[in-house]
Amino acid sequence: MLQTKEYPHYALACVKVWLYPPILMRQIRFFYDYRGQPIGYVTWAFLSDDVVDKLKHDPRFILHDSEWNEGCNVWIMDFVAISGYARDLVGKLAESEFLDCALVKSARRRTDGTLGRVSNWRRRSIGEAPVHD
Repeated sequence: MLQTKEYPHYALACVKVWLYPPILMRQIRFFYDYRGQPIGYVTWAFLSDDVVDKLKHDPRFILHDSEWNEGCNVWIMDFVAISGYARDLVGKLAESEFLDCALVKSARRRTDGTLGRVSNWRRRSIGEAPVHD
């Protein structure tokens, strides 16, 4: 996280809020290079429709522990990759954690906490890498 430009200014307390629930739910994956050095991680949640609405419209909204796994909407909640590895890691996710998902959503947060453009990641057909639209 410290090697990315977005994260160093966040308080350490944020780490618990962002990482503890997905660790408990086993909705986190760490990635390593061929030498065993960490190169990224991703967290995801299965959100209900009302939680998606709160997430989109309330910049201060933080998922409660129970909300990480209560719906059918698959959202990437956090994705960190060292420069040059992001595309490869997305492919690895499509082949493992999200193999059975036709649609996965993600969004970046703006500096004011609101969500930016929502990205839809769709699978073209079984076994193919996802398409971003």
